[in-house]
Amino acid sequence: FYGSRPRERFASATGPIFDRQGAARAAAEVTLRALLDRKRLTRMAAAKESLRKSQTSTTGASGLGVAEVIHALNQTVANGGTGGNALIRLAVAERYVEHVLDLLGPQDLVSAQIAQSLPEIRATLARLEGSEALRAKLDRFIERPWPTPAAEPPSAGIPPGSPIGAFTRDFSDTCWFCEPLP
Repeated sequence: FYGSRPRERFASATGPIFDRQGAARAAAEVTLRALLDRKRLTRMAAAKESLRKSQTSTTGASGLGVAEVIHALNQTVANGGTGGNALIRLAVAERYVEHVLDLLGPQDLVSAQIAQSLPEIRATLARLEGSEALRAKLDRFIERPWPTPAAEPPSAGIPPGSPIGAFTRDFSDTCWFCEPLP
């Protein structure tokens, strides 16, 4: 402990009084960090795509993918009560939106599938009272055009000679700027 918070405690805006919103944020953070881990979602998207390619068009792919995870999280965030629970739902929704926006960074399969789910996420937020700021934050991402990736320049090939810092057997040319001692 020695003056620092132990791991079992969460950030609180109310000091020594129990903070329901802080507890909800902490629980949501732990859960969403695991559910929306980019590596995990990438594996799920690749497995879903592989399953889709391996099956015939009549059976369809039935694996759990990114869209299904987002849909389930939308339902979870949208459910709850009113009054005091509305503030807890809003705290959870805040963490959810932050994690979703973090996933939109690099352009890959996960980001593309998350981007397709943004209207559904926005509709979920519209059902939450007090979520205007979160919807505005999400709208900025929805309205922002995706930049097209720059074409990779053609490779110039490997230049002749040994790489910089490579040593030869006789060590005679390891220090081209050093003068031999008399």
